[in-house]
Amino acid sequence: GNHDGFVMGNSFIYNEDCPYEAYTDILETSPRGVSILNNYWGTTDTEIIDSKIWDRYDDGLLTYIYYDPILTETDITNPISPPYNLHITGIDNGEISISWDANPESDCDGYRVYWDSDGEWPYANSVDNGTSTTYTITGLAPGTYLIGVSSYDSTYAAVADDPLTHINEKQTQGVESWYAEISADPSPAPLISSDPASFDFEAVMLGDSSSAQTLTITNIGTANLEIGSITVDGDDSSEFTTQNDSCSGQTIEPSGSLTIEIIFTPASSGAKSAYLNIPSNDSYTGDLQIELNGIGGINPDISITPSSLDFGTVALGGGTATRDITITNTGSADLTIIDLSVAGTDGDEFSQTNDYSAPLTPDSSCTVTVGLSPLSTGAKTATLSITSDDPDEPIVDVSLSANVTDVLIYPVNIISLSATPLCSTAPASVDFEIEASGGSGSYDYSWDFGDTTTSDEEDPTHTYDSAGTYSVIVTVSDHENPLLTASSELTITITDDLLPTLNVSISAAPVTGEAPLEVTFTATFEGASPPFDLEWDFGDGTTESQTTDSNTAEITHTYTSAGVYSALLEATSRSESGFDTLPMRIAISISAINNSSEGNGTSNDCGCSSNAYAYSTNIGKGSIVRIASYMLNNFIIMLFPLSIITLHRLIRSRKKRR
Repeated sequence: GNHDGFVMGNSFIYNEDCPYEAYTDILETSPRGVSILNNYWGTTDTEIIDSKIWDRYDDGLLTYIYYDPILTETDITNPISPPYNLHITGIDNGEISISWDANPESDCDGYRVYWDSDGEWPYANSVDNGTSTTYTITGLAPGTYLIGVSSYDSTYAAVADDPLTHINEKQTQGVESWYAEISADPSPAPLISSDPASFDFEAVMLGDSSSAQTLTITNIGTANLEIGSITVDGDDSSEFTTQNDSCSGQTIEPSGSLTIEIIFTPASSGAKSAYLNIPSNDSYTGDLQIELNGIGGINPDISITPSSLDFGTVALGGGTATRDITITNTGSADLTIIDLSVAGTDGDEFSQTNDYSAPLTPDSSCTVTVGLSPLSTGAKTATLSITSDDPDEPIVDVSLSANVTDVLIYPVNIISLSATPLCSTAPASVDFEIEASGGSGSYDYSWDFGDTTTSDEEDPTHTYDSAGTYSVIVTVSDHENPLLTASSELTITITDDLLPTLNVSISAAPVTGEAPLEVTFTATFEGASPPFDLEWDFGDGTTESQTTDSNTAEITHTYTSAGVYSALLEATSRSESGFDTLPMRIAISISAINNSSEGNGTSNDCGCSSNAYAYSTNIGKGSIVRIASYMLNNFIIMLFPLSIITLHRLIRSRKKRR
């Protein structure tokens, strides 16, 4: 032939006594090598098969072993393979319990168990164990026993074994396998057991971690089990981590158990494997190795925010109301949006536009703007369906709803916002107060205190534990009409050392009227000694400086033209030193209105009375106080058949950010 040896028709999968399934000692001077074709290896992975072979690739003095082609499944015409994973499951005085895995061959008919105390073949004792894969040997005297287990096929009974020979003819005829062997002593000994025997974390998206999986280690022996330092080893060991390890360096008494947790965090896509190595004083098991397997996910993953859209109450004839949703790809592969469509009872009144450009790369987003153009009053419902190539959620439905009315809805306004104190030392408890108007009169509140904490109370109290400057943002939403919102902001300063405080209040009267309009501003100061330097900016291009030697100051300014103006005051205490600047904005509304006529009708006088708005705050002495806001006057002209012009004024007040 073309080769120096042939080994064909065997199952090289359960040779537990040797590190290699195939070994040659033929020198490389033979050019033909050894052929072991058409054998079953339990795998088709050539890297694994190569690791089971010792030939010229391992020792340059030897010849080659050729194994291809291989069998992809067991062939029952071949000799049956020995049992696999033979191990000790229990040791008691005079008893040894064993277990093994069932054979893969379809014609495996049972197993025989052999044992002897001299450690040599042939065995003095044997028993037919049938198809059971567990057995307990009893009545053993102290000492070391060699235990073997063989498997046999359906033709086992038809082949005779000559009792006068030392040869087992059933094995030489291939109807009984060779032995899987193990040694044991029935004297008290520790014995390690794990539950589960391995872990499969399946697919985990890149950037994510699996939930923690728990391994339980139990001492099923009869003496104390000492656990060494548990480690994660193997090709992808860095992607598997342990936590809450109660086992390493511990002693487990007989029947006792301890636990350890494992987490899988893939760093790249593809199959990942490692093993948990658990050393112990179990002389039968040695280092227990727990297989760890997982897959680094490479799929797209769609995320929709928010998951539903409620337009709240919308006025009929008020144009198109819009709301946005965000589509984000939280997966590790590109996400393709296949279709976006609106359907449902009132689907013809809803629409969608988007800035999507295929594909969405991982961690990228696009915006979908949903519009509502109501055709009639009443409750409106529809569904926005988003179809993508996300394998878990190919279609995501976003519910759409609204209540359409022919009653004009007034906007939500923040009338006043205050915090006491605005400046203090850590830890500092700050009381916040807010007043809103407009909408339905029922509000929801969302506070962001600037230190990662939030609140939904109306007037919350919050404690700042550390020094710093904190930007506090509050959003007020109409409870009945969530689209109606208003936001405002103020600054809290917390220091390590207590600073004196300057309390400032300001008022103006009148705040509305016909041009020319003379307005008197009054400022009051507490907590610091005069004199105070004041810089007024009246919002119409004119400014004025003022110094007061008292705790109050008054100034008059005339607005000559109709318009909306924002007045600003900067105040500084000259008599005190060592104060940090703390700008502050407070809402004061000023407007000057001319009577006028428009079209063929006449404009009715708004008839608004003069109203004074006063606000106060406190800051460190020597600080600059900024006072600013505006009153917005909206005039809605409605033309009727008789050319009667009705003037309706909506006064909306909110804090002006500067």
